[in-house]
Amino acid sequence: MARSIYFTLDENQSNDTDVRFQFGAYALTLFYAKQIDESKAEELFNTTLTEYCYRLYHNLSTEGYDSDDESVHFDASEIMRVIAFIDEQVVPALDAETIPLIEKYGGVKLFQTNFDNEEGFLGHLSIFEDEVYNDDPESLIYNLERFKALLQQSVDTGQEMIGFFEF
Repeated sequence: MARSIYFTLDENQSNDTDVRFQFGAYALTLFYAKQIDESKAEELFNTTLTEYCYRLYHNLSTEGYDSDDESVHFDASEIMRVIAFIDEQVVPALDAETIPLIEKYGGVKLFQTNFDNEEGFLGHLSIFEDEVYNDDPESLIYNLERFKALLQQSVDTGQEMIGFFEF
């Protein structure tokens, strides 16, 4: 079964701002964003990591953090930069796309090969053959707009998002 990654502010109550990315679409979005600006795409990636994973990835102390904790890394200034990146660069670029991104990248197999060969932050993700890509630019924009709204709500309330995988 294909994976998805889910973000919410309250795991006990579903909200209009909750966001679910099919994992393939999540990976595709990060890959696309990296082609625009690698450092800003890495900040986008950081906003989707649990604090524990963020600390592991950045070689920071994990003391006081647990791998079972689903709280997502929270840095308000980084989140605001990510919101601006999504709004000013990623969404306009996606809006200009005329074909599905998987087609742009030469099909699923070639995309997976290119993704697997990526260095840097994307090297920490693995995608599988059964991932769902939802690669239509409009669908990706829709999810990014929802994610941006959830990020903004997180900053406005000072509340960390919760992120977890669904299988």
